Amino acid sequence: MTRPLIGVSCGSAGVPIPEGTLDSHYVGRGYTRAVVAAGGLPVVLPAVDGDEERAATELVTRLDGLVLAGGTDIMPATYGRDFPMVQKADPARDRFEVALVRAADGAGLPVLGVCRGMELLNVARGGTLHEEVAHEVAATDHGALHGVNVHELDLEPGSLAAEVYGRTEVRVLCMHHQAPDAIGEGLEVTGRSRDGLVEALEDRRQGSFALGLLWHPEQHLDAEPLQLRPYEAVVRAAASRV
Repeated sequence: MTRPLIGVSCGSAGVPIPEGTLDSHYVGRGYTRAVVAAGGLPVVLPAVDGDEERAATELVTRLDGLVLAGGTDIMPATYGRDFPMVQKADPARDRFEVALVRAADGAGLPVLGVCRGMELLNVARGGTLHEEVAHEVAATDHGALHGVNVHELDLEPGSLAAEVYGRTEVRVLCMHHQAPDAIGEGLEVTGRSRDGLVEALEDRRQGSFALGLLWHPEQHLDAEPLQLRPYEAVVRAAASRV
């Protein structure tokens, strides 16, 4: 049986090599591994400066589903705010992913947004973000990751997120600097951390699959195996299109 083709967005960064620094595209391995474990076939989608709109339109016609991965903060200018960046900006990625979401919406393509990807889903739908947010729980280390937040959150009963997890209380791993403020068109808040941050957004209109999670399911699989479920859900939705 053919596996559904799941596009995974990626960022850009300089990779150290013996000869200097190589301008590169990157994505955490957790995303592609989770897609494979969920039964999908991942393909990494690079943002090429100047080709964002055309590439997004063409790619959506060839994909069965889309994962918007985490990464650096979204530029405030992308959602109409004036706030100094504390990370290196990735404007081509911002433009490309906004175009991807809008093309995916037009084609009815299933979308899972993770961390930055959840924020981007909100921004592409006309929403805005809070800057420099932090959880009340103390940061901790998790494997090779430092300064992450592991905490409980509540999902709205009857929501897609609660259906995916099979429960309304979930323990999650977060590492983010932004969070939704004004909520984008067609999206509903269906999950919040105990300290009040919006952590789950979804489009619950009939026939749509768009789910945004501010946490990182793919980084928490060993400790919490149920964190594979969001990836299984988007692959399942994608498989229905194959």
